[in-house]
Order: sequence, then C-alpha cells, then structure tokens
Amino acid sequence: MRRLLRTAVPLSAFLISIGGCGGVRQNTPFGWLALGPAPSTWSPAGTVSGGALPRPPGWRQERGDKGSVSFVELGHHGAVSGYLNATPRSGGERLENWTRFRPTHNAQEGDRQVRTLSGADELRVRTARASCVVDQYSTRLSAYRELACLIDDARGSTVVLGAAPPERWAAELPVIERAIAGFVAG
Repeated sequence: MRRLLRTAVPLSAFLISIGGCGGVRQNTPFGWLALGPAPSTWSPAGTVSGGALPRPPGWRQERGDKGSVSFVELGHHGAVSGYLNATPRSGGERLENWTRFRPTHNAQEGDRQVRTLSGADELRVRTARASCVVDQYSTRLSAYRELACLIDDARGSTVVLGAAPPERWAAELPVIERAIAGFVAG
C-alpha cells in the first residue's frame, strides 16, 4: 500500500498562506503548518515512536510498515482518494537533507519521472522542527502527488506524508495539510 500511494503537489497549492495559531502567521508556502491541533473529531492513532497522527472523519486505518500509522480514504469503486502515513525515521533522512532525500528515495524505490515541486526546511510544526517537500512521480500503475514532512523533536524524527492521485489532489490537500499540521511528535 505504501508504494502504491506515494505522490506530489502543485506549487500553486502552497502559495496561499494560512494564518497560524495565536495570531502568529508563517508567511511561507508551508504556512499551514501553524494550524495547530487537529479538530477533536479527528481521532489520533499512535506510532511506535510515540507520535500521534490524527485520522480525519471518514478515513479508515490501514496496515502499513512496522511501527507506522496509515489512513486511507476510498472513493468510487474502492479506488484510493487520499492517503496519510506517519513512520518513524529509519534511514539517512535528516532535516538538512530532506528536500533532496525524499525524491531520491522515491526514485530508488522504482518510481519514475520523480520531480520536486517545492520544499522548505527550518519549519515549525507546533513544538517540533520540520522540513517538507512536495514531489510528484509515476509508478507502473499511476501518477501521484505527495506532501512529505520530516518532523523532528527531542524524542526522535517521524516521516509524515499525505498523498493522492493528481485528479483528487485539490480536494484532498486541505485534509492532508490539516492532518500533518495536527501531528503530535512522540
């Protein structure tokens, strides 16, 4: 499932800055990270590292990689409309290399036409630091867009990502951003 759902984002989707919590505004393409906790109707599920990813209403929990949490939203005929995942850092990914690491990792796993659309580091997700990248690629079955962030706090690092097929991206992006901004590091 994880391989099937990796994706990317149009840069224009990030050019709208969303106001932060407490009157603080992050005037960056990733300003939505300042949204803060997810709504109380979004039930969180924990990762092995102690982090918690909020589950949007209507999304169901799926099996994922060991120690991870995955949610999926299904559309017509059972096709995946959206995907969320939180996985503890397990390799050479670091805040300072994330915007290069993630697209390279996708290509090494067999994805084709991998293209970075946007990226930033030195970001904040509540009390944690983060680096985020938007990329797009094709698998042998379909094309995807992905927003992937490496979120780091004193207890460890977690890869938190959201993905959707390009034709569903505009509809799924606000939910994906809200879930990532609401992630609580372990």
